[in-house]
Amino acid sequence: MIWPVFKSVVNKFRKDGKDEVSFFGGEPTVWKYINEAVFYLKRLKIQVNFFTNGLIHSDVSPDCVLINVYNIFDKKKKKLIKKTIDFYRGEE
Repeated sequence: MIWPVFKSVVNKFRKDGKDEVSFFGGEPTVWKYINEAVFYLKRLKIQVNFFTNGLIHSDVSPDCVLINVYNIFDKKKKKLIKKTIDFYRGEE
């Protein structure tokens, strides 16, 4: 999704009284505007949720992160997931 479309959708949702946005997929953090989007939403006092594989973290932390634990059993992915969890906990 391009940035102007995202802002338009968010503004429509705000007019409808929505106050929460969830990003989901395999890895929502690969979207090139994810950091801008999280920052924009937080500035508007909209709760931001991620449903992610946890392999890549965003630079701006969302309010809630749900990580697919299935990947934790893969040794290579486990290290990346731990790094992501540590980042979001403020321990990196």
